[in-house]
Amino acid sequence: MLVNVPSIMFSQDSARRQLRYDDAGVEYLTTDDVNGKMRGTIYALPSIRHRHYPQNEVYNVSYFLEQRKFMTADGNGASKKIPSSGTSSNHRGKKYIGENKDEVFENQKNSMHLFEYNHMLFPLYSKHYRLSEKLLNQITGRYDCNCTYETSEDQSNNAFTKNECDAVRYVAIFRVSNHAHCFGDLGLKSPDVFQNYLGIALLDKNLTIIEGSDVVMDINQAFLSKRIKNQLQDCQLLSAPTHYSQDHEQLFLLCNSYLTPVLLRRRRPELQSKLTSNKNTVKNLFGNGLELSLIGDYLSGQEQKQTFLSSQLVPEAKNMHIFACKTQFYLEIWPLSPHIVREINLLLPSNSNDRVYQPFSETEVDIVSKVDYPLSFDPPDSYRALNFESKQPRGTACCIHMSWKKSHVLVGIAHERTASTAKVFLNRFEKASYLSQFYAFKPYPPFDLVMKSGYFCFGWAEVDDVGCDNQPFACEVENFEDSIENPITKIFGGKFPLHNGLMLVNEAYNCPKIQFATGIVEKSDDEDIVLISYSVNDCYPRTIQVSKDKILDMLAGQ
Repeated sequence: MLVNVPSIMFSQDSARRQLRYDDAGVEYLTTDDVNGKMRGTIYALPSIRHRHYPQNEVYNVSYFLEQRKFMTADGNGASKKIPSSGTSSNHRGKKYIGENKDEVFENQKNSMHLFEYNHMLFPLYSKHYRLSEKLLNQITGRYDCNCTYETSEDQSNNAFTKNECDAVRYVAIFRVSNHAHCFGDLGLKSPDVFQNYLGIALLDKNLTIIEGSDVVMDINQAFLSKRIKNQLQDCQLLSAPTHYSQDHEQLFLLCNSYLTPVLLRRRRPELQSKLTSNKNTVKNLFGNGLELSLIGDYLSGQEQKQTFLSSQLVPEAKNMHIFACKTQFYLEIWPLSPHIVREINLLLPSNSNDRVYQPFSETEVDIVSKVDYPLSFDPPDSYRALNFESKQPRGTACCIHMSWKKSHVLVGIAHERTASTAKVFLNRFEKASYLSQFYAFKPYPPFDLVMKSGYFCFGWAEVDDVGCDNQPFACEVENFEDSIENPITKIFGGKFPLHNGLMLVNEAYNCPKIQFATGIVEKSDDEDIVLISYSVNDCYPRTIQVSKDKILDMLAGQ
């Protein structure tokens, strides 16, 4: 059914619009003028399904709070069971808890509930870059593929079939954690014992997880640097050329402020235990369909090519992005007000004996563009009462290619988060709330801004989303109007949707409080469609398909 928010919302002939955050981001952005509401995709990694939150407890706040006791340093033994990547939230920067890694590995597999969110998709096929045949073979399994067989019934060995190899279209990267905000903060801070893992899966053209391809690993064990002050949480996968190939042949993993060249290889799960992995292979906690290896002696404590991007010039953060301009790559440090980027080198040394890799030259300086534009549409009047944590919007996801006035532009998503104090009183359920906006800039230095949209919020999962039934909280959100007055919520501070809805200046919006976009890419088989990946309340991951025309309308205010 079409909603009554048609294209006249952004009409050049009409007066400047003032829009609610949910009208812009839910009703307009994700509604197709012909087909109505566009379906989203909800992901759940099969390898950790046994560790998901119980479906029958999604309205039981007491059960959720009881589980939190197992995440405290003085709880029922959880801190003793979860060393390697379990750090105390009050003692970050210290070494990991625990001694025996083998014992830690086994204990981590049998602990608390795990949630996947903050995901991104990496397309294997794009008109803007080309992966080398070697890299494609590694990811899709063609190195282990007997391509004379079309189906598994035809083959007589354990190799992948041609159809199985051809089915792979994307690599999906997830944050997997024992910490979630499905019920909101409930006055709670981060748990003392904080588990953050890396989830990886292969997707087909329909954006669904390919059976047997997903894995979960403790990426923190790969980074033994004493400089780590926070756990690695949100990771991005990107590719770059090498000295030997103009095609992209090298993968990089960017986690928080750490950039690492990696090798990703698909494996038959049933063969994984028989394979001999190199010393830099990160051990899978769950699943066996993929193998991730780090290039360099990281696991043994050496850091020849392990790169810490933070410095006095580049702040430690987890909201930076790398994009390409022709053959050069750039690190986006701040997206807006001003737009700050820095040239970055992704070309690894060609000589294997040369163990020095420098992402930045000693003389490199920031490229700063202070060009700014007004919002394309106005937010509600109450926006002026909000106070945000940062003086400028933070990076969220970047970048897609678009055409505007016969010019090529790059488009990303920035976000702002409300601070713990505000110009007007906000109850605790209104703090740390997220708003997003699109921004577009020229694809060459100094990367001047050309447009930015007004603020919007991303929506909840829909009951007809693909995979909605796989996530316990995704299809259990109450009716928006009913949930505002739900008496259960009042014992936790008043009117707000039970499962952590967005409320700002005492106005409720039909969005999650936390909707943090961590990926934006073009669909591999339709470049006019954009895939936006975002977290719903740090609870579950959702990807939506949006037309470029809709994004352009929101940017240009047309």
